Amino acid sequence: MCCQLVWLLRRVRALAAWRMNYSIVRIYARSLRRLYRRVVSSKRAALIQATARMRGPRLTFKKHAAALFAARDAKALAEKETYAVISVQAVLRGNLSRLQFRREQAAIAEIKNKCSSATLLQSLFRGMQGRRECARRLQALLEVLIPQVERLQRWWRVVLSEKLLRKVRSVVDRYTDGHKALMRELSAMRTTYASLAAAATELSDAERFLRASFQNRSRNAEVPHKSSGGRRFELWVSLKVGFPPETAGVLPAFAGHQIFSARSAVLRRAGIYFKDFFSDPTNAEKRDEDGHFRVQRSWKHFDAILDYIRDGSCALPKAYVPSTYDNRPASSEEQELLEFLREAHFYGLEPLVDLVIPKVISLKYGENPQLLQLLRKRGII
Repeated sequence: MCCQLVWLLRRVRALAAWRMNYSIVRIYARSLRRLYRRVVSSKRAALIQATARMRGPRLTFKKHAAALFAARDAKALAEKETYAVISVQAVLRGNLSRLQFRREQAAIAEIKNKCSSATLLQSLFRGMQGRRECARRLQALLEVLIPQVERLQRWWRVVLSEKLLRKVRSVVDRYTDGHKALMRELSAMRTTYASLAAAATELSDAERFLRASFQNRSRNAEVPHKSSGGRRFELWVSLKVGFPPETAGVLPAFAGHQIFSARSAVLRRAGIYFKDFFSDPTNAEKRDEDGHFRVQRSWKHFDAILDYIRDGSCALPKAYVPSTYDNRPASSEEQELLEFLREAHFYGLEPLVDLVIPKVISLKYGENPQLLQLLRKRGII
């Protein structure tokens, strides 16, 4: 019962609060309605005034626009009329031209019909004269051109034969350049040793004269030598053979230097290069900062050449096949022997050159008896 009374009291209070709020809203609504009416009435008055003010300019604009539209329509109508007039004139001119052309064609046909036989005779006569003149000119042209054509044909045959001959010569030269270069090189080697042999023969005559002048000397008497200032080569000397790494034309596998040692007495009796160098005591001081004698040649085949100088025999080089991680390119036995031959000729080892030349020729040309006989006549083998 108490709870019902509390609920009823709350409801009464809520209704009273709603009634008071509703009255307040009604009061505000009355005041807002009056304000709205006042504002709307003022806007209507301004609108009516603006409409009244714009009435005069609007009427003026309409009149101006009407005049512009009328002028545009009049211009378009005038253009259409002009185009229609031009079209009609063109049609009329075309009709007149066609009528004139038809009249001219009819007149030409009438003239042809009147004199067709005479025209035909004249055309036949002109054609006959034209054919005769053409035949006469062709005969004169042939009489002039035939000798010239014959001379031109003869000249062209000569040109073709010279072209063919040049081609054959180029092919032959391309295949024989290597052979000619090799023969020139071998001939130069033989000429060098022949000139040295002739010089040695002359020196032998001089030696016989000296022996005759010193025949009363004892066998073990010491022959006086040119004074060398006390300088002489050591018993064992070291040779620094090779080119610097940056030298052009040297394979990377054989760049740099290699050190070799040999007895000075053996080198003094070996070939031309070492014999001339080690026979002169003034060369004893020509060492580098490490005490080696420099030899400006590749050390690729120097080991075999030094073996030949020491023992009188050596192993000749063979063909080379590179391994997987080798920077040396492959080479044939012919290439290796040719390089070895050039090195032996540089050091002046004539017996070794005589030994290697037949092997090089045999590898390059095989057993060709005619070629071998020709090379023997020339003194190459």
